[in-house]
Amino acid sequence: MKGWSQIKIYFCFGHGFKESPGFFDGVGRRIVRGGMLLSAKVSIILISYNKYPLNLFTLYSLEKQTFDPGKMEVILVDDNSTDRTNSLKRYKAPFCFKYLYSPENLDRAGAKNLGIREAEGEIVIFL
Repeated sequence: MKGWSQIKIYFCFGHGFKESPGFFDGVGRRIVRGGMLLSAKVSIILISYNKYPLNLFTLYSLEKQTFDPGKMEVILVDDNSTDRTNSLKRYKAPFCFKYLYSPENLDRAGAKNLGIREAEGEIVIFL
């Protein structure tokens, strides 16, 4: 995110992104207009500790979004789960999907940092 004039964190709870006047890249171009992201690649990070059913539901929901799957990557950080979460590493999705496994429990902050290190998007969203 180097060169950004402002950094805002977007939370999306099923109603899409809200337009924000003043969310610009480093050279003054708007990347949000009318509630849609225009040209930015988005990294969506899911942190999981024994939340297999919720993760599966979230991945299915992300598949149904109208956002261009070529501009979206989803990173699932498995924080040493003991349920079936590791079976999601073979999940086939229309978007770029990365499964990261931590052999020790990092708690939420450590797992988020692991996801951020792997993120390639210009915008990072935590779900």
